[in-house]
Amino acid sequence: MDSTGTRKCPPCQAEATKRKNTDPPGRPSAAARGYGAEWRRISAEVVKNATCCHWCGGTFTKADPATADHIVPKARGGSNDRSNLVPAHRSCNARRGGQMRKARPGR
Repeated sequence: MDSTGTRKCPPCQAEATKRKNTDPPGRPSAAARGYGAEWRRISAEVVKNATCCHWCGGTFTKADPATADHIVPKARGGSNDRSNLVPAHRSCNARRGGQMRKARPGR
């Protein structure tokens, strides 16, 4: 039985375990990388108050939901401070990665 109480054969259980553990070996935990409880609280606040994507101006959908995106990416020295976070589509956030980018005109 797996953690959900479902019976799985050993190969299927191994595959399910692989999908859960997607971080490369040796990568610090999310909390150690600065995405702990405080980040989750601030991120939820940004998403809750979101009306449109900061980067493209589009509305959020179930297929492309709101996420909290760093204006100055953490990889470039940005912080998890509320003033450095904006609502963005999941796709806009992923496309941007660690790049610095200007918001759409009028933002």
